[in-house]
Amino acid sequence: MMARRRATSFPTSKRSPPPPPTAAGAPFLGILPALLAKGPLRVLCDAHAEMGSVFTVRLLHRKVTFLVGPDVSSHFYQGLESEISQDEVSQFTTPTFGPGVAFDVDFATRREQFRFFGDAMKPAKLRSYARLMVREVEEYFARWGQSGTVDLKQELEHLVTLIASRCLFGEEVRAKMLAEVATHLRELNDGMRLVTILLPHLPIPAHRRRDTARARLGEIFSGIVSSRKTSYPDGGP
Repeated sequence: MMARRRATSFPTSKRSPPPPPTAAGAPFLGILPALLAKGPLRVLCDAHAEMGSVFTVRLLHRKVTFLVGPDVSSHFYQGLESEISQDEVSQFTTPTFGPGVAFDVDFATRREQFRFFGDAMKPAKLRSYARLMVREVEEYFARWGQSGTVDLKQELEHLVTLIASRCLFGEEVRAKMLAEVATHLRELNDGMRLVTILLPHLPIPAHRRRDTARARLGEIFSGIVSSRKTSYPDGGP
């Protein structure tokens, strides 16, 4: 979990706790050379082992504080928006999700948008998907032979896409457009790189594929929504 703390003008007192320790790094570049040499996971694991569950790293022009583990990460979710900002650290996701949604809008609008996601994931709603989930799993593994070698991560990712398309995207996607939608979702995911955090609009191939995929997904789902509105003008069958 990572967050940026908002700058405030609150007076400090002698009892105020000290700021989290900051990882050593090169001038201006911060931990970027270490990230390129060792990879993000190794660098962050080393920082965690050295400095504990709460620490700050410098990455070019950004200072990012990491909260590792449930005991400290709860402060990120329970903190006031005026003190701990999710949107500031998540601005790099805007090219992935698109303008006007998620972290590209104010806090109140984002909460309203997230409420729609939350409603679809409530226990009662998820229980109604159980039969469909079981059907997808059984049909998927029925196509496997008695022996062989597979890339389990890739296979499970595909199965999750099948389940999501059946339960969340709708029959139009599951029956007619699954291969295309799955490809574009994968390109969105692949467009989230380390460099994306710093330069989300850098014209690298992964970002170009991400932008093309998001635009095409927008066309697909806009068409589905328009079709449903035409078929069910009163809001449902």
